Amino acid sequence: MKNLFLSLALFLSLSLTFTSCRETNKANEAEEVLQDAGNTLEETADKATEAAQNAVGEVGEAIDNVGDAIDNAAQNAKEKTEGVIDKAGEAIDNVKENLKDAGDSIDKAAKDLTGGN
Repeated sequence: MKNLFLSLALFLSLSLTFTSCRETNKANEAEEVLQDAGNTLEETADKATEAAQNAVGEVGEAIDNVGDAIDNAAQNAKEKTEGVIDKAGEAIDNVKENLKDAGDSIDKAAKDLTGGN
């Protein structure tokens, strides 16, 4: 971008120099115009550079925020998964206990039917 502005300034200076070499008054005016154009281009380039640097800083901050959000989401998912796993383990233990109780009941019923043998 800066190269474009500088090339444009050079082109303008050369074109104004060739067309205004005939009259010294116009040459002085052209020089002033070119200086003003050069100053304006330099200021514009400085502002563009500053804006780009600010944008880079904001992008870095946004990346940090996304990283924090991902970490938080991963932590929340881990906690919820651990809770689900714990509940599943408890459910399995309850089913195991119920199956044992059912087995004991079947054994008792079988003994009662066979007369205790």
